[in-house]
Amino acid sequence: MNQVEIPRFVDAQLQFFWWEMDEFLVAASVLALSIIMHLVWAAFIGIPFLVKLLKMFKNTSLPGGLVHLAYWTGISGLNKQFEDGLVRGFYL
Repeated sequence: MNQVEIPRFVDAQLQFFWWEMDEFLVAASVLALSIIMHLVWAAFIGIPFLVKLLKMFKNTSLPGGLVHLAYWTGISGLNKQFEDGLVRGFYL
């Protein structure tokens, strides 16, 4: 039986330059919206602020906090049993 080396950061998020992928998606969406609305100067002010807020939230919350927040606001489901996060009670 051969011993296999497991990479140290196998569960880490993808990096895009110095941002993690979810931070990059926030920055890209703010930039896209600002280009559509012809307010590119607002993107240069808003992107660092919003990415900093996202980093602070990720650092202070438990792992999976963003997934829980997305489920609780109804953006995404957790699994096949809990598909709608806006339903506050589950009855059999």
